[in-house]
Amino acid sequence: MLAHRSSLQVKEYMRGGLRRLTESTVASPDRVARELAGVRRRGYAVSRQEAVRGLGGVALPIVGLGGEVSASLTLVPLAEEITEASIRTWLPTLRAAASSLSQVLASRWREQG
Repeated sequence: MLAHRSSLQVKEYMRGGLRRLTESTVASPDRVARELAGVRRRGYAVSRQEAVRGLGGVALPIVGLGGEVSASLTLVPLAEEITEASIRTWLPTLRAAASSLSQVLASRWREQG
């Protein structure tokens, strides 16, 4: 979700310091900036043991009413299952699910006014 925040919000987030959760955690501000640019370009994020050793993730944005990212849909497989081939296999289903969730949530938010 950080990839879809304003540059000011990203700077504020990084100002608090980047804490390593595992040996794979991206903790350099420059590398975080490159990673976030890649997420925006691809439209999804990939984590390989960055938060929890042994697990990874593929996350797609859930878009709210105003086009802002308000949540994410994340698949959390074992780290060794995350390959470029597996990501290509999972993406169509994940994209469809993220789109569907975006529509459902937008509809609910419209109803709530």
